[in-house]
Amino acid sequence: MRSIIHIPSFVVNTCHAFLLICLLLIFTDFIPSFNNAENSLLCSSCFAIIEKYPDSASVRIFSVKKVTELHIKSGEKFQFTVKNKEQSASDLDIRQAPGNRTKLLLKSHSGVFEIDSLVIIKFKAPASLTVNSGTIKNTAGILIVRNTGEQLLLINKVKFEDYIAGVVSGEIPGGSGEVLAAQAVVSRSFSLANLGRHKNEGFDFCDSTHCQYFRGYAGNEPAYAAAVKTSREVLFAEGRVVESFYHSNCGGFTSNEEDVLGQFSPGITSVMDRIPHHSSDLCKNSVHYRWKTTIPESRIAGILNKEKITMTTGALKNLRITGKDRGGRIIKIRIEGTEGYREMSGYDFWQMLGSHLGWGEVESASFIVIKKNNSYVFEGKGLGHGMGMCQTGAIELGRLRWNYRKILKHYFPKADIRRL
Repeated sequence: MRSIIHIPSFVVNTCHAFLLICLLLIFTDFIPSFNNAENSLLCSSCFAIIEKYPDSASVRIFSVKKVTELHIKSGEKFQFTVKNKEQSASDLDIRQAPGNRTKLLLKSHSGVFEIDSLVIIKFKAPASLTVNSGTIKNTAGILIVRNTGEQLLLINKVKFEDYIAGVVSGEIPGGSGEVLAAQAVVSRSFSLANLGRHKNEGFDFCDSTHCQYFRGYAGNEPAYAAAVKTSREVLFAEGRVVESFYHSNCGGFTSNEEDVLGQFSPGITSVMDRIPHHSSDLCKNSVHYRWKTTIPESRIAGILNKEKITMTTGALKNLRITGKDRGGRIIKIRIEGTEGYREMSGYDFWQMLGSHLGWGEVESASFIVIKKNNSYVFEGKGLGHGMGMCQTGAIELGRLRWNYRKILKHYFPKADIRRL
């Protein structure tokens, strides 16, 4: 039972004032007057904490690249501020200033400017970003560029539903119609359950699969229509938004979160990826449904010797699976060595191999492993962690004309769709 605590009126008034300031900073054009990126992003993070449903999301884009050069091009002029004077351009180059790695060098039709480490750009229309003369991403909203001394840090503040559309476009590019709508609900639920994951770094999400792959502004794509169609809809179970995981291919069964991550989450439950009157698993028509790979014993031993949890086991003798869930995904695996053994979760073992070998070598933790001569042969099922929605199966259900609500009920039978 919760105790009732009297809060003095001056504290209440202070909280109200703080809330009002945050909202004013978000919904007005005051942002460019901040002197550093941390301050300009603070209100976005504070808003996500204060409000139940966010209006916007701040995303670090090109997060897996070391950005040293940025080119911005738009069909309409955008605004940026240089020495307290607002400039406009439709074409802008930004890079670290030569000889001074703490400053930025900006070049546009208006001239060349050398400024302190931060510039904030406001877009009236979508713009194209090119980094390091190669990778391209479309953007909208507000872009904050900061020179860290080592690289350019790019933070894109976008409308929350635009963020969801960009994630849907990136995470399931082969989907259409109802499948995209299902992905939108799942991605929105996951985003809300993990809002502010990077708040200590000054933004809500990164654009990599560590959070969700954000492809950028998707205003003219089917993914945007899917986000609009399902606006504010989330998966709900046991009084809260479900952290609705998804993956590429389950191999025939999805898994309980407690079997994979060792923790319970409402709404995430194991299901067989098959429906009545359908002769095979929904995700069968994929190269990832079944796979096989052979890895030299020396490569695995080298990985184990680099990891703290396994480096004390001595020379590798065997890999022994000691627990599986009903679909065959490994719960526990034992690494046996000349000086003892270590037991770890199948998920952690799979992550460990992936971080060293690349994520395409051992595609999931659903496998059998056989020692053959001086190698280990892995025969497995599916691609990804196996929790929540199987994207390959969802695409098949879409082909069978299931609507997005029915697709989601198949993969999340204990959850309901609610509009916040």
